[in-house]
Amino acid sequence: MKKLIIVLSVITLSLVTLMFNLKEPTKNMRLYSKPTHTPDKKVVLIIIDSLVDQPLESLIKNNQVPLFQFLMENGWYTNQMVSSFPTMSVTIDSTLLTGTQPHQHRIPALRWYDIHENRYINYGDGALPVLRTGMKTVINDSLYNLNNRHLGQDVRTLHEELANKGMSTASINGIIHRGKTDQLLSIPRPYEDIQTKAPDYFVLGNFHHYTKTNVKEQYMNYYGVNDEVSNEHLIHLIQNQGLPAFTMVYFPDLDHEAHKHGSIPSEALIDIDRKLQRMFNSFDSWSKALEEHVFIIMGDSGVVKIEDDKQVAVINLEEIFSSFQLAELGKSRSTDELALAVNERMTYVYPLQAYIQKEQILEKIRNERRLDTISWKNGNWLEVRQGGTMKQMRFRPGSQYRDPYDQSWDIEGDLSILDLHWNHEIGRLTYGDYPDGLMRLYSAAHSHDGDFLILTSHPGYEMKAIHSHTHVGGGAHGSFHKEDTYFPLFIAGTTEKLESLRVVDLKSYILRLLD
Repeated sequence: MKKLIIVLSVITLSLVTLMFNLKEPTKNMRLYSKPTHTPDKKVVLIIIDSLVDQPLESLIKNNQVPLFQFLMENGWYTNQMVSSFPTMSVTIDSTLLTGTQPHQHRIPALRWYDIHENRYINYGDGALPVLRTGMKTVINDSLYNLNNRHLGQDVRTLHEELANKGMSTASINGIIHRGKTDQLLSIPRPYEDIQTKAPDYFVLGNFHHYTKTNVKEQYMNYYGVNDEVSNEHLIHLIQNQGLPAFTMVYFPDLDHEAHKHGSIPSEALIDIDRKLQRMFNSFDSWSKALEEHVFIIMGDSGVVKIEDDKQVAVINLEEIFSSFQLAELGKSRSTDELALAVNERMTYVYPLQAYIQKEQILEKIRNERRLDTISWKNGNWLEVRQGGTMKQMRFRPGSQYRDPYDQSWDIEGDLSILDLHWNHEIGRLTYGDYPDGLMRLYSAAHSHDGDFLILTSHPGYEMKAIHSHTHVGGGAHGSFHKEDTYFPLFIAGTTEKLESLRVVDLKSYILRLLD
């Protein structure tokens, strides 16, 4: 997805030189303030990055993952949860925590272009892109701007809303974590510490933590943003402080396996299950844990297997648009003509000069059959072309068609481009290959300022440009196709139903549980 966890990979690579310059974490860190309201049942939300239904369901059936099996037998399960778009962690987590789509929370992707500052925003997608952008710039964007400036000021996160209700919350290794408490991130020298808004109990790798694991997990493994550190802090919280009203925990390690293999190794899931068992063993019993808490354990997007042949798998946008002067990472030139913000299987394409017409861009990609959809704003319409065929449709919020989520749209052209169908019996649109595709695509197109196109690739393919990573023979995400979209979710400890299977609706569900 997504998600090369902020600047952590570069800090890990630089650790040989930084090891002697590490600053001690801030002393006297508060675990959380005394709440004025305690719910009947506390909620624990665990996000396992890139968790998908296979081989998970097979392992459950064969009794190889006892904790997941316990949750399924004592709770509720679906493998049809709908992610945000783009399917990149920063966007998905922003959607989950604010209960809004990208056009409202304003986090467009892991990489995008700010037309006001004339530069790429890069929250950290590997060593070379971070170094090209500039370490200090990426640190500021990922550790300060992301939560404190870029995340919309007119939306409220779960942490903020619950604090307003007098409830305490915790964020453990969550990339999106905005709360109401000032917390100081300890940044390795020569960079300065950063003050950010976060919950009272706040862990972000070695930047802000309360307990220490071994040196490998604390420093070398993504600088402490890993499953082991997340689990240790959750156990520490259970055993020493008692859980707050709401705890959000991020388990990132499975995503690395997904990118590497294109599928999830059984051994990786069995290892996660063992970690979760150790956490559940911190309670008097597993059943007791469910009597006093609601557990929501979920993935965040699908994983698409990328073709093994690089020449086939990778759509090289730098070659396709080689006749234009392309904006570079870390540079701003008045003569730049196009910016290409690649997010694995989706890309934002920005014309930077008034004389660059969309028709010129479309002409370059007209015959590229590995592209799935090409979209752009046209007044209050969103134009959509099918890659390779250039079949056309357009849509906008309106009254002509109502979809399963009670969203209404006007649509013109070929509905098959987004695999849309009109069900006469129920009087509703139904979605096929692009779950909630109209809202997700519309929202991405309005997620930030600028006149840009959105490209997505067919399953099996991804895009490349401006030092972006590729995953030939491995796995990727980014698009709004169902293979990028669906993920599993377990809920145990409540009979309260989740009425809508979308990540954007989880916030209201959690608030309902806590109310």
